[in-house]
Amino acid sequence: MHTLSPGGNVHQRSIALRLGERSVTPRIPTRLSARCIRAERRSIGAALSLSKGGCLLRTGEAPREGTRLDLPFALPDCGVVSTRAGWRNVRSGDAGLAFDAPPADLRHTIAHFVTCELAREGARTAAC
Repeated sequence: MHTLSPGGNVHQRSIALRLGERSVTPRIPTRLSARCIRAERRSIGAALSLSKGGCLLRTGEAPREGTRLDLPFALPDCGVVSTRAGWRNVRSGDAGLAFDAPPADLRHTIAHFVTCELAREGARTAAC
């Protein structure tokens, strides 16, 4: 079975997703506001979870798998970031999105945010 290296290219990620492999990067639950921009269509949504490779998005529209969009979303303490993403799956009105090879600085920013949130959650859990 094909596996991904952390720097795997878009084609490799696409193959892995079709084979049903899941990302091994850390994922956190979130409630980040996001916009979905497809050609002339725009809608507002919420990123319910986030990893450096993608997110789970809730919007009012039911997308089709494979649809591509621009996805600006707000990261606390980082401001608005934007990347291109593709719909990978839709379940119960929520869509799994895979980011289309964002620039290294954006991947780093998202990974840093996820790591910091995981550390904060670990500190809260340890304090209880």
